[in-house]
Amino acid sequence: MTRRGKTLLALGILAALFAAGWLALTLGGRKEPGGTDEDTGGETVVYLESDLVTFLRLEKGGETITLSRENEELTWTAEEYPGVLIDEGKIDGILDALCPLTALRRLAEGDREAFGLGDGATVLTAGTAEKKTTLRIGDKNTAAGGTYLSLEGEEEVFLVPTALGEAAGGKLLSFLRPDAIPRLSAAEEIEVNGIRLVFREQGSDRVYSPEFQWFFAEEGGDSLYAGTEEVEALLDAVEKASFREVAAAAESGADRIAAGLREPEAVFRAAWREDGEEKTFALLFGKSFQNEEGESLCCAMIEGSSLIGVMDAGIKETVLKTDRASLAPHTALPVDWDTVDAVEITSEGETHRIALSRETGENGEGETAETVVFREGERTLDRERAEAFFDFLSAMKAEATAEGGESEGDPVFSMKLIRNVTGSFREMTFELAPYDALYLRVRFDRRELLLVSRTEGEKLLSLYREMLKE
Repeated sequence: MTRRGKTLLALGILAALFAAGWLALTLGGRKEPGGTDEDTGGETVVYLESDLVTFLRLEKGGETITLSRENEELTWTAEEYPGVLIDEGKIDGILDALCPLTALRRLAEGDREAFGLGDGATVLTAGTAEKKTTLRIGDKNTAAGGTYLSLEGEEEVFLVPTALGEAAGGKLLSFLRPDAIPRLSAAEEIEVNGIRLVFREQGSDRVYSPEFQWFFAEEGGDSLYAGTEEVEALLDAVEKASFREVAAAAESGADRIAAGLREPEAVFRAAWREDGEEKTFALLFGKSFQNEEGESLCCAMIEGSSLIGVMDAGIKETVLKTDRASLAPHTALPVDWDTVDAVEITSEGETHRIALSRETGENGEGETAETVVFREGERTLDRERAEAFFDFLSAMKAEATAEGGESEGDPVFSMKLIRNVTGSFREMTFELAPYDALYLRVRFDRRELLLVSRTEGEKLLSLYREMLKE
């Protein structure tokens, strides 16, 4: 090797050694404010057996939460919040980090305030039946991958793994488990925005389909029905809502006023029976706000609870938008045709009576089955054209809801349903009446809320004419 090569090799080795030393200083966290190393880690700062710890107290920002259990078999409780369930996963996180707690490094000297170990530190006391240990948890050293910590009454500062600071960090209320939304599939009565609905498992013989089970209670018992799908969608949305965190845990009127829950902006209530006992549930919605990430949230609480929680504002908006129109069926005529014997249709100045009779015969696959035969007087209508008309009519969906009072003008299509159950389902008339340039208003069973497009109405009339052709 030449002299020049040897010189370059030596310089390379020196550069590598210098880089290694610099990395050790940087990644080893040698930049603690005012601190110098005494030990190089591995020292046990706290040794406790997690199964024997029965007492934890955290103090932060003038607030305190005291968590305890009588022995290792019992669940944790909070002295300041009696009856409130505790997030035991958070406690397990502290115990896992604390039992035992090993230092990454001991700092012999330094300004405790600069390490975050002054008045703003989190103070954690952990105790067993034999002893209690109090720690002050300070700032995190990102470069060193640790958190500063000191033992109460001692001068030394330790750099310990970040797990303890992360487990004990955050709001103290995060140790409280938010209330849970109950299952609402068994609800028998609900009330939302002053609208009360009742559930009838067997339906009602006063409406045109036995499939309807929810009824507007304030409209004379079970004569005015709500849409099954629409009500179940509301129940499902409320049941799937959940509290993200606890915002306040007190019966304080000031807390409720601040959260907008003294006079809630929206309320959802439900009642049912479970194991012979009456159960009730009410969810109250307060003020909306945005968090630092720009998410829309709201304050909410379960009536009777002391916990004010935070949840996504979407469920509040769903409840606020719920009204009679949104709870009504949005299928224009979801009739159960098994209850219909005949229809009388008036359109374009003519009335035709079409009977629906059920007869047994062979279907298209050669199997014996019940089929519907459509007749006008003695004439049997073409089955395919008749089924196309009735299928289209049954599938018509509302595209909007009406505003204002009753519509004016004669209907462009009117159909009386003649029922085949004597003394049960009443006769009803379905009509499509003019509304505006885009929509026709559905008139049916004392309702004029739903609108279907004029295009759909014209298609229906076209299929009706096709059905009547010879």
